[in-house]
Amino acid sequence: MSSNVISIEPFEAEYAVRQMGGGEKWYSCRVVGIADDSPHDSGRFLIITDDEDGNLYTGSANKVRRVDE
Repeated sequence: MSSNVISIEPFEAEYAVRQMGGGEKWYSCRVVGIADDSPHDSGRFLIITDDEDGNLYTGSANKVRRVDE
């Protein structure tokens, strides 16, 4: 399966992670693109996150919210 990747102007955001019990916790990230895997998929946000040591990680999220810089 191939993905269509759309690059966008990066922006600061937070991505949602589901917690046990049905709640969500939000973590900071930088959104750098959107991936669309199929015509039936709503797409995913491509994100970069970092840890307390400054290591960078790439990933994807179904839900993000923009934060003021």
